[in-house]
Order: sequence, then C-alpha cells, then structure tokens
Amino acid sequence: MLDITWESMLFTVINLLILFVGIRIFLFKPVNNILEKRQEEADKQIKDAEDAKASAEEMQAECAKTVQELKDSRDEQMAQSRKEATAEYERIVTDAKASARSIVDDAKVAAEQEKEKILRSAEAEISDMVVAATVKAMAAQSSPENDKQLFDQFLDKVGDSLDETDV
Repeated sequence: MLDITWESMLFTVINLLILFVGIRIFLFKPVNNILEKRQEEADKQIKDAEDAKASAEEMQAECAKTVQELKDSRDEQMAQSRKEATAEYERIVTDAKASARSIVDDAKVAAEQEKEKILRSAEAEISDMVVAATVKAMAAQSSPENDKQLFDQFLDKVGDSLDETDV
C-alpha cells in the first residue's frame, strides 16, 4: 500500500520543484520567447500597416491636391483659350468687314468708271449721228442764206455757253 513518509514527501516536493524548474527553463521560456517574438512581429505588422495607411492617406491627399491643381490649371487654360479664340474671332470679323467694304467701294468705283465709259461712248455715237444727220440736212437745204443763219445760231449758242462758264 501506500506509505507516506516525510522523506518520500520531501523527495516528491524536491522532484516537483526540479520538474517545475526544468519545465520552466526548457518549456515555458522557449514558448514565452516564441510568443514574445510573435507578439513583436504582430506589433511590427500592425505598426507597418498603420504607417502604410498613413502613407496611403498622405498620398491620397497629395493626389487629390494634384488633381485639383490640374483641374484649376485646365480651367485657366480653357478660359485663356476662349479669350484668345474670341479675340481671333473679332479680328477675323473686323478684317472680313474691312475687306467687304473695300470690295464694295472698288465695285462702286468700277461701276462708276464703266458708266462714264458707256456715257462717253453714247455721247460719241450720238454726236456722230447728229453730225451725219446735220450733213444730210445741210446737203438737202444748202443755200447761202441757210448757211449764214445756221452759222449765226451756232455763234450765239457758243457765246451763251461761254458766258455761262465765265459766271
């Protein structure tokens, strides 16, 4: 049966203490070291993740700022382009109006010259016809009295026209 003595109890306690110290040295310390290393790794990964998140947030803010700057730059360029296009449009319209005005003026001058040319031509033709008609009429009524009367009328008309130009 079971015999309980002080010696056996003392040996049992010593054995338990040796077993406890041995387990503690050979089992708990390595397990605790492994757990500490894993905890450090987990902490490091959490810290890295937080740093990456902060970095990502910074980059996102920078990207948003860059996008806004690009939008502002684009808007400025669009406004400048519109302004330049409007100025160019106004210049082209002004040039076109001036060109049209010049063309119309040139056409009026050309028409006036053509009118003058036609009038001179008509006057020459009428003058030729009058001379021809006068020659025919004179040939039919040629008499010294008629000639003198026609000559006097001519001189009167020439004298009247000279008097009018002097005035």
